[in-house]
Amino acid sequence: MISSRPSNTKLRRVHSVTLLAILSLLLVGCAGYAIPHGSPTPTPQTATISVSPSTFDFSKVPVGQSASQKLQVTNTGSEPLKITSLAMSSPAFRITGPAVPQTILPGLSLEYSVAFAPTSPGTASASLSIGSNATVTTVKFAGIGEGTNNISVSPSTFDFSKVPVGQSASQKLQVTNTGSDPLQVTSLSMSNAAFIIAGPSVPRTILPGLSIDYSVEFVPTSPGVASATLSIGNSATASAATVKCVGTGEGTHANLQITPPSISFGSEKLQTTTTKNVTLQNTGDANMTVSGITLVGAGFGYSDLSPGFSLSPNQKVTFQIWFKPQTKGSASATVS
Repeated sequence: MISSRPSNTKLRRVHSVTLLAILSLLLVGCAGYAIPHGSPTPTPQTATISVSPSTFDFSKVPVGQSASQKLQVTNTGSEPLKITSLAMSSPAFRITGPAVPQTILPGLSLEYSVAFAPTSPGTASASLSIGSNATVTTVKFAGIGEGTNNISVSPSTFDFSKVPVGQSASQKLQVTNTGSDPLQVTSLSMSNAAFIIAGPSVPRTILPGLSIDYSVEFVPTSPGVASATLSIGNSATASAATVKCVGTGEGTHANLQITPPSISFGSEKLQTTTTKNVTLQNTGDANMTVSGITLVGAGFGYSDLSPGFSLSPNQKVTFQIWFKPQTKGSASATVS
């Protein structure tokens, strides 16, 4: 009788083949996930911050003025960069631009403006801390506040109007240091002796924000208009600061001179008119007014002159005196 049941030896062979196949599959499956020896570890994706420039030098900036430069913040990573804070360590420097928080996508940048505005002379420095999801980045700043010299004079012109000759009039002049450094007043000079400046001697130092007062006098020695320039040498301006002065010397008396002092018409025919010129001149040093003219005497008269006019010093006016005899004989008259 033939049995269909396989023998034990044959059965064991089949099991061995099956086991080898399974082991092969497992080995192949594991090999698919194995890390080859010597291969680099993959770099995780991150945000990276870059600032340009990383340092600033503003050099010299006058106190009270400002200078600015551009700051660029760039995301050089592969993930969005989140800017969370901007902190400046000194009020002499300030940063303006997009408000934080701010997100910068990979490869993109934001621009800011950094200004240096010194409030006092001397070296200044600061650091800007930029907080982000990358790293805290620090930017360095340096600058020099340059002191200034500024001079202000008040008033810048003087008008003394009319001052009698031999008398004087004065006005106040104020010199102020409007800069941030001490101001040196080195000289005071007047171009006309009719004007005098009096006050603190020079050289003189004026501290920032302070003033000194001087007195400017006009002392005319003759009638007429006088002018002068006051030059103030100082450490603030390359050339002297100047103040214009003007005034009018007014005479103290007037004098009327009549030329000729007397007139002789000689012998004239009856009813015939003869004229002679008479000149009036103010030889004094003050203005005068001719308010009236009186002529007393028959056969005489005057023309080309109306009372009520003024004569300034040295001014002249000419008019005519005429004689037209009405009767025979001598005649005379007086003009006042």
